[in-house]
Amino acid sequence: MNKPYRVLLMMMISLFLLACATIMNGVSSPDVDNNHPSTKALPTEAPVTTGNVIYKDDFSTENDVVETYQDKDGMTGFSNGVFSIQSFSDLWTWSRISIESTDSYIDVDIEQASGPPDNNAGYGVVCRLNHNDTDGSSGYVFAISGDGYGVIIKIEKNELSALADWKFSSAVNEVNASNHIRASCIGDQLTLEVNGEVIAETTDSSYTSGDAGFAAASFNETFLIVEAHFDNLVISEP
Repeated sequence: MNKPYRVLLMMMISLFLLACATIMNGVSSPDVDNNHPSTKALPTEAPVTTGNVIYKDDFSTENDVVETYQDKDGMTGFSNGVFSIQSFSDLWTWSRISIESTDSYIDVDIEQASGPPDNNAGYGVVCRLNHNDTDGSSGYVFAISGDGYGVIIKIEKNELSALADWKFSSAVNEVNASNHIRASCIGDQLTLEVNGEVIAETTDSSYTSGDAGFAAASFNETFLIVEAHFDNLVISEP
């Protein structure tokens, strides 16, 4: 299985109402065995949010905090009580959440509504997201895939690299099942939890604050369509 790190960084910037598309070359991760077991994780209760809640959203009402847009490569928006990201190309499609924080926990329920036949598609959240016209975008991505993998990625000047590379975990409910993920950005400690189990962790001190975000992409070269649904978002600080 090959999960490239090519990214379409389409963010709402400053006074514009529509996102600008930023396309860059990708970095492919090493191939991993596609014949992994299709073990399903048993449903677990979502982790109890600790600390001070700074933003909650069940997406029942549209708002200006979570970025929405549509172009030839993808679209994002509120849909029937969830937030939806659809990617139509081989690049990540992003949606910025305009809630700035330093140390934070991002909790959300994610479901792959549709995707490639082999479920080789990724979706997740971003913390410490920043963008400017000089340096491009930066931050950290915490993602899972429809075939049971997890990853922590660093964005630096629009270039992506894995801090904790794609690794299979039975904690991830595969295909169209719902998963609760928690991304922890506390100091230089970066942790991805899925359904209450830590599946990836690493350290990096490059970025200390920024906004949150959602992301989705298909990695199947012949089926470049994926739709991910996000619900019950909670952003909190220690």
